[in-house]
Amino acid sequence: MQERFKVRILACQPLLSEASFRSFYRIQSDSGSHVAMYAPPEHENTRQFVKMAEIFSKHGVGVPDLYAFDLGQGFVLMEDFGDDLLESAYARGQIDQAVELALQGLVGIQSIHDPEGSIPTYEAQRLHMELGIFSEWFLQGLLKIPTPDWYAQLSQILVHSALRQPRCCVHRDFHCRNLLIKPSGALGVIDFQDALIGPLTYDLASLLGDCYHEFDATQVSRFIDSYRGASLDAKLPSIEDEHEFRLLFDLMVIQRQLKAVGIFSRLWLKRGRQSHLRDIEPVLRRLALRASRYQQTLPLAESIVGELLPAAAAQLERIRA
Repeated sequence: MQERFKVRILACQPLLSEASFRSFYRIQSDSGSHVAMYAPPEHENTRQFVKMAEIFSKHGVGVPDLYAFDLGQGFVLMEDFGDDLLESAYARGQIDQAVELALQGLVGIQSIHDPEGSIPTYEAQRLHMELGIFSEWFLQGLLKIPTPDWYAQLSQILVHSALRQPRCCVHRDFHCRNLLIKPSGALGVIDFQDALIGPLTYDLASLLGDCYHEFDATQVSRFIDSYRGASLDAKLPSIEDEHEFRLLFDLMVIQRQLKAVGIFSRLWLKRGRQSHLRDIEPVLRRLALRASRYQQTLPLAESIVGELLPAAAAQLERIRA
């Protein structure tokens, strides 16, 4: 148990959580407001959470200060960043300011060096496993249809695309519900425990291919240009050819969104959580649009429009009824 100070709890409020097993609580105490996290040890790796907090903080990434933790029981007491998610900033029309702030944070994460090898590597096996979540939980689980023949080839294309990119530190869930604007105006980064050394475009795809907010094509192009300029200034690994960069970025978004649709389905089928079912149809529409741009992903676009989206709409309607 790490302990810096003791607090006397005056009030405790549960906070919304995303797709993990972790639960969060806002603790009002005699020394201010803090966030307590409970991560069941049988499901979550609190040791890696603490390690990544240390690494990110050391490199200037805006993660919460950790005040106390118990690795055996999965408890952490940490800094409270407030509730001003980037999702809220988008809703009030501050998209440019919020995304530019996130891009600065992204460059900071990608600048992390890990000579001790504390950050695991994103390997092909994990990428294939994540793509399998879509087939197992969305196709076979939610829709009860067999995985089509073209999906294996698509998976190979997406994994190959990811593995041939330059590598850097990736947050792995860098989107508008895991990024906040702190009261100071600085970026706050949460949900970072699953960081890996992986594909250069991964976090950018998470940010601009967000499942909870749709950017228009002009915005995406402008933000990509802004990122490329900032990464060049920071002397980060790069993909120099602009067309190649956009192709790898789009394929990375497709990988991310396929996995997300599978996770949203699994939350309902395995844990009875309807919270993300409403996101499935919008994400499928965006997937179809992006996949229609390239010959190698055209079977996905055609399948979504012709079969998967109508089947999903019908099944989700039955669940809501």
